[in-house]
Amino acid sequence: MVVPILCYGSELWGFEYSPLIENVQNAFCRKYLKLPQNAFHAFAQGECGRYPLCVTYYCRCVKYWVRVTRMGHHRFPYQSYMMLKRLDEVGRTTWATKVKTLLYKYGFGYVWLAHEVGDIRAFMLLFKQRLIDCMTQDWRSVISDSRKAIHYKYFKSMLTVEHYLKIDIPEKYRIALSRFRCSTHSLMVEVGRHTNVLYDERLCTFCNIPAVEYEFHMLMVCQGRRKHHKIDPANYCRPKDLYIPVSICHCVDRS
Repeated sequence: MVVPILCYGSELWGFEYSPLIENVQNAFCRKYLKLPQNAFHAFAQGECGRYPLCVTYYCRCVKYWVRVTRMGHHRFPYQSYMMLKRLDEVGRTTWATKVKTLLYKYGFGYVWLAHEVGDIRAFMLLFKQRLIDCMTQDWRSVISDSRKAIHYKYFKSMLTVEHYLKIDIPEKYRIALSRFRCSTHSLMVEVGRHTNVLYDERLCTFCNIPAVEYEFHMLMVCQGRRKHHKIDPANYCRPKDLYIPVSICHCVDRS
């Protein structure tokens, strides 16, 4: 019900990325995962496996453009479009200009030049898949470049719904796992980030080891917590990434 409302009329305005609309979906993902509102949006989006809503309103805008180009020449929408196209040809910025920019941006400039797409259904499937591929690549780039995602990028590589969100587990455990994976926990490595504590000074207060309290330390090293879990680090750490408990956070469907 929400997406049709957010994308209402996007045939006319859906040629540009809208942060306001994307923020609605990001807020929903955070709320569904029970994450604080300052949680990194890319984490929430990745856990829920949600593509940006621009995939929807870009497609609706381009599909409307295709429909207009195939209308009879006596139709007012077609005549209005041709007027906008002529204005674009003389350097004026119009709706036709924005649609042309959108098509060129995602590698479909030849469609604008030919003014013909052939089979509409096949073209729209291809256009939508191109958008999904580009948005997935952008999401991976954000995760890869973010200092906050130093652990997250190792166990989350696909923009799909996480398995633990689809199975029946107590809500408190689901929330705890979501917050641990999305770095919205209360470990000093995260608390110190918001209180301007230097990284090397975000020490664990549960044990006598002068070490930074981050995810691996909490799970594998901390002597104060060792009595609550018995985990052999050799079973869960990749050979060359001894500081990343990849297997513990990598939730997959093994059925």
